[in-house]
Amino acid sequence: MFLAGCATSTEHRGQDGWANYEIGCSGPLLNLRSCLAKAGDICRGRGYRVLDYEGVQPPAASTALPPPGLIEQAIRGEIGQEALNKFEIRKLYIRCH
Repeated sequence: MFLAGCATSTEHRGQDGWANYEIGCSGPLLNLRSCLAKAGDICRGRGYRVLDYEGVQPPAASTALPPPGLIEQAIRGEIGQEALNKFEIRKLYIRCH
């Protein structure tokens, strides 16, 4: 269950040689906040630009972050099976500054 609660990332080199990243935070336990946090970790405070996305549109400002996902509730056993069965695709495609 813990592995299902982590955003993943894959580095891809663009035709221009710059590193682009695909960040996945799909599934019932995560939300877009997980993708945005992973982007921050990858870019280490330099900032990033969202090139594209799948699923939920990212917020225009970092102050408009969604609340944490269901992972904390799942760990405590506070969510039902219906919530765990809901699977949503969420991906961000970013480039660090």
